[in-house]
This record gives sequence, structure tokens and C-alpha cells, in this order.
Amino acid sequence: MNGSSSCFDSSGFSGFAASKYGALAACACIVIVDVALYWKSLGLYFIQDDFWYLWITSDQSFRGLMELFTTQNVFYRPISNFLYFFSLQMIFGTNPFPYHLANLLIHVFNSLAVGYLVYLLTENRPMAFASAIIFTSRVGHVTAVYWICVTTQSMPLMFFLLSLILYVHHHRSGRPGLLIASYASFALCAFSNINGPSLAVLFTAYDVIVRRDRSLWSIVRREAGFYATVALFLFLQFIVFEYGPTDDYTVSIGALALKIFGILNVYAFNSLYMLGHLGVSRSIMATAGMWAGFAVISTALVVFIIAGRQGSKQEGNLHLFFGMWYVWGFVPYLPLTEHVWPQYITTAAVGLAFISAALLTRFFRAKGLAAALCMILTISFFSIRVFEKEEYEKKGIMYKSELGRHVIADLKGHIERQPRVERIIILDGRTELWWILHYGRNAEIFVDRYRPIFYPVSADGFVSDSSSLVLRFEGMRLYKVQ
Repeated sequence: MNGSSSCFDSSGFSGFAASKYGALAACACIVIVDVALYWKSLGLYFIQDDFWYLWITSDQSFRGLMELFTTQNVFYRPISNFLYFFSLQMIFGTNPFPYHLANLLIHVFNSLAVGYLVYLLTENRPMAFASAIIFTSRVGHVTAVYWICVTTQSMPLMFFLLSLILYVHHHRSGRPGLLIASYASFALCAFSNINGPSLAVLFTAYDVIVRRDRSLWSIVRREAGFYATVALFLFLQFIVFEYGPTDDYTVSIGALALKIFGILNVYAFNSLYMLGHLGVSRSIMATAGMWAGFAVISTALVVFIIAGRQGSKQEGNLHLFFGMWYVWGFVPYLPLTEHVWPQYITTAAVGLAFISAALLTRFFRAKGLAAALCMILTISFFSIRVFEKEEYEKKGIMYKSELGRHVIADLKGHIERQPRVERIIILDGRTELWWILHYGRNAEIFVDRYRPIFYPVSADGFVSDSSSLVLRFEGMRLYKVQ
């Protein structure tokens, strides 16, 4: 696999694509696609868990920062949640725009990094560009881009891609500084989410499958830093913090794990997602997603075998490597959850993108490839718009963003008109407002000081006076009860 792919016979186009201007144009195109697909994220407010992370990181002292690294909220992930919110709140306060911009930029980086990694391994620019486009356009990415605290999926991938790119460059240049930088980036990946440490396996897969390094000592010596990080993380997560799955997480094996695999693939294949929107039942879609996943795995294995017989071992090895990446990206979410969130496809989407791009560049010439990518982006654009609409109608992230914006604005307005209030009573709001305001704790950072919030069944016994503020929640708004 090299830059002279037979898919691109036009010397003029190939010449431009191989130039630095072609590379810059490809990068600009990827950025434009990202913005076109996910621009609505920039207008969103904070969503559900975001309010808790804002509160827990509101102590902007050095002591407050250090305490974040000894705090565990179900999972130990101090980088992607705690340090992320701490840093953004220190600079931007409670203005949601910079947070959403940062989330979008992380996704843009991942898209560019996927393309660069593929180019680094294949020297095939059309394939690299197609990989980036296919990766970035998965509908499952919407939640990770739109919901600030769900950077727990995109941030570990960002650090892992950077770590692997540095690792590849280290092998080619022999510079020890690159290996140290790779270790550091992987450490950030590992402490960003519980699935981060599992990605160390892909370094071993790269060494064994792509580099075909048969020296066990060489692999152990180079990868020692990665697995030492994994050991440290596991020690902190399971020994120091005594992590155990909460009651709403169950162990899934056999058919249930396959069902989860199928549902996740619905969010990885935009055409399947759109079929679900047209009325196809959830069980049928899960089955279709499962078989689509098996098709990806089978394709990787078939190309690996055929390429090996035809003497193109490197091409086959890359398919095997990215096929393993695709499977391994799902593994942490199959056995230990009954919650199937769209963002769980983030890591697996890299493997899917490469295998899909490799097939497209093999069977299509320049115009055909351009047409295929345009069709993919068209389906992606409509898929994402449909996803946004459904998330509002089903009271998902789009609804919760607007709800949070209205509730915080109304609460601040009522307190400004009644500044001496000492307690707040909200009727009919316990279910929808608890994640936003909690019992006054989360609301504290948006008003001048803490005031306890109560959610009684009725207003009996409560009277609005100078020290008590009685509000009723109705239609996303808070109204004062006279």
C-alpha cells in the first residue's frame, strides 16, 4: 500500500493530492465536514451530569485540584472529567460555549489523527482522507461531541491516537524522547476512562501484526511503560478506591452481549440508524447491526488471508490490525453493562473507518470515491439531524440542554428579585430538576451562595416570604407561587 494507489490514475489529481497543498486541503475539508455535521453543539447549554462536574470542580484552589485526583464517581477518571472541567471553569467560568468548543475540537483532532495514522501506516493519502471522513461521520459520535462530560469517550481516544502515532515515529527514528512522550500520552489516556488502559493491547497488536516483531524481549522492553501505567490504574481503581459495579450495571454474557454488540453497530452504521428511524423494530435493527459487525470482521480476515497469498502481507496485516481494533473497541462495553450509549462506538469507529476506506479505495477510482464519500456524508448529515430531533422528543440531550438553560435563567432571575431568600421550594420538579439543581448544591455555582432546595409533593405549609421562595416547575420553566 503506497501513495501510488491504482485507484487514482489522474496524474493531475494525484500530483495535487501528493503535494503539501493537497494535504492542507484535505485537512481543511475534514475540519469543514466536522463543523457542518456538529455545529449545533456550540449552541447547547450544560446537560445533566455536567452540573455535578461543575460543582465538584468549583473549588479552584490547589487543594481543590489535588482532591480531584483522590475522588471517584463510580469510575476513576480524573483527566477527562475532573481536570477537564476544573481547567475550563478556571478560565471560562460557567459559560457553556468554550466547553462545547473544546469538545468539538477534540473530535476534530481525532478525525485528523485517524487520517494521519492511516497515512503513516499506508502512505496512501486517498485512503487516509476517506478513513478520516468515515470516522468523523458516525452518528454515534453526536453524544460525545454534544454532551460535555461524555468527553470520557473522545478524550481517551485522542490521547491514544497521539500515543500510537508517537510510538510509530519512535520505531522509525529510534528517538527515545518520542517513546517517553508516547508513554506520557498513554498515561493521560488511561486516566481518562476505565476503557483507556485496555487500549494497551493495541500497542502489542501493532508490534506483532504490523511490525511483525517476533522478539518478545524487544516488545516487553518497549511496551513496559504502557503496561506499568495499566498496573497503576488498576491498583488505584480496584484496590485503593475499591471499585465495584453499581446496581444499575449488570454482567452480560452470551446472547445479551451479542445483542449489545448489534445495538452499538446501529450507531456505527448510519444507514442502519436511518432504517430504525423509518420504523424497523429495535430487535431487527440489533440483529442487522450484529450481522453488519460480523461482516466487518469477516472482511478484515478475508483480506488478511487473500493479501497474504498474493504477497501483499503488509496490506493484509493492516486489515487484521484494524479489524482487531474494531472488535477491541467494543469489548469493554459488551460484558459489563445494560446501558447501551451511542458514544460507546468512538474507539471501534477507527477500525471500521480503515476497513471501509480500504474497500472504497480498492474498488473506486477518484470520481467514484468522491461520489461514495459524498453519499456517506449526505446520509450522515440527515442521520445526525434525525438523532438531534429524537433526542429532543425523547427528552434526551437536546431537551436537557434547553431545560437546563431555562431553569438556571429562571432561578437566577427569581433570586435576583428576592435576594434575601434562604431556602427554595420547587413543586413538581423532583424528577427533571434533580440532576440540574440537586438539593441546592449544583445550583450554588450559578448564584451568589448556597441555598437548600426542597421538592415537596404539595405547597401545603409553605408560604413565599422574604426567606422562602416557592416555585412551580411547569413546561421547562420555574414560576413563582404567590
